Amino acid sequence: MLAASYNTSDATTGSHILWSIKSNYNAECDKFMLCNAGRRIGQFDLAALFGAAYVRTASVEKAVSGFKSTGVWPFNPDVFTHGDFLPSMVTDEAQPTTSGTAPLVILVFKF
Repeated sequence: MLAASYNTSDATTGSHILWSIKSNYNAECDKFMLCNAGRRIGQFDLAALFGAAYVRTASVEKAVSGFKSTGVWPFNPDVFTHGDFLPSMVTDEAQPTTSGTAPLVILVFKF
């Protein structure tokens, strides 16, 4: 089963799309189980079921909406605030300094 994230902003996850594909996938599984009573959903069945759910869910309109909500297109640098990036500060490291080290030499050989 696909899981949708409910604790992050819609701008970063597109949770409405995840919710929609989850609903469509569950409907495809229900349909499969009705047509194939007593048969388990195998790995190859799963791919076919997900493919059918994806086709029902995906659309150009949703793709454009996803790009717009993240500020990719049309470009909008104000979509995210400084606070949206604060959790990543935990993993920030200082930039290494190059003072006191030998310069990097790149050799190019032509044959």
